[in-house]
Amino acid sequence: SPNIPTTDPNGLGVNYRVNLASYQNNYRYQGRVDYNINDANTVSVRYYYVNQSPNLSPGPTPNFGGTSFPAQNQNLAVNYTRTISPNLVNLATFGWTRLTDKYESPHANIVPSDFIPQLGNLTPGGIPNVSITGFTGFGSLGGSFDIEPSYEFHDVMTWVKNANTIKGGFSWLRWQFRNGGNFNHGIFSFTGRYTGNPFADFLLGDLSASQKQIAPIATAPTNDRFGMFIQDSW
Repeated sequence: SPNIPTTDPNGLGVNYRVNLASYQNNYRYQGRVDYNINDANTVSVRYYYVNQSPNLSPGPTPNFGGTSFPAQNQNLAVNYTRTISPNLVNLATFGWTRLTDKYESPHANIVPSDFIPQLGNLTPGGIPNVSITGFTGFGSLGGSFDIEPSYEFHDVMTWVKNANTIKGGFSWLRWQFRNGGNFNHGIFSFTGRYTGNPFADFLLGDLSASQKQIAPIATAPTNDRFGMFIQDSW
């Protein structure tokens, strides 16, 4: 029910307002294991995990609008050190990182094609967007997602010879970026075109315009990077 007066001459406009809380759960876990295989070989493994969910920001009403930003980040590092001789040591490192984040509606469990079959199955995760001239519309955010997995491998050999410390090594990095989104849950507009009153058109279901998405946007670039070096500290 309206809780503030409106100054609109037609009695429309903003006449309901509420302050809604936003909240976020943030869980972080980290573990590490060091293992001495023998005097010449050691292994170290570390794993890090972050879960931020749902990071909810409210919309204009308790039931409609708002955004959710769930995210999960993971990182794994493995180091293997081999002492070949008292003056020759090799360090091999493997790393894996995966960043995942979403920008979605709090109504992500609603499939609009369940009650509007003509929308098809390309629009999961929200309610259609409805605009009624003179009123605050309602609907769900289209949403998007990013997944960034990357893999790294480095190997460095260190050799101490008299006054020289010689190092040489190479590295490889594979970076990927998978992006998709802009999911359109359907757009329906009511302007009063048929009855002269936008809300009457809405109640009658007389659309002035409608849209639906044909396919979601998706990209998946991949980048490989290589490097090598040799240095002598004297």
